[in-house]
Amino acid sequence: LESPSSADAAMSDASFTALAPEVRSTVTDDARFPIRYVSFPVALAPEMLKVQDTIAICPSIASQKVALGALAAGRGWVSQRVAGLAEQKALVLAALAPLGDGAVQGGSGAIYLVARLPPHAADDVAAVRTLAEEHGVALIPGSACGAPGHIRVCYANLPLEQTREAAARLRRGLQALVDGGAGRRA
Repeated sequence: LESPSSADAAMSDASFTALAPEVRSTVTDDARFPIRYVSFPVALAPEMLKVQDTIAICPSIASQKVALGALAAGRGWVSQRVAGLAEQKALVLAALAPLGDGAVQGGSGAIYLVARLPPHAADDVAAVRTLAEEHGVALIPGSACGAPGHIRVCYANLPLEQTREAAARLRRGLQALVDGGAGRRA
């Protein structure tokens, strides 16, 4: 889309696939929802198909009714539930410190952080398994989210005191990993 003719075409109703044949597109439509459109390089098609069913394109009626109930409860209800998130995020950020400066990504508007593992421990599945078995913390391997060599840490599902305990275990586990323990490639 760098040439002027391509940019002009993008502003018309030309399809993305006409502009870039190496891009695959998918459209979903439901009478209750606006059309959703995703474009991605063809090389990513296998990975996109893996995550497709984890993306809530059309939430169920029950989910929509729960959301309406939450909205009807007002801002106070939401404020109660997010009050501790800033402190929880700070605890998890401190726990990720052994991974070094620049290792952590995300966290802006989300309830999870993604962190790059050190090169000697880049097997994210092995690292997550060891952190769970030896240190009692449950993380998601980055490869499950399209980011091999990373870990994904959610910080919103525990009460604050349990987050403190989990963050301390996570920090100890990551320090062991950095020092050459958990998650080494075989």
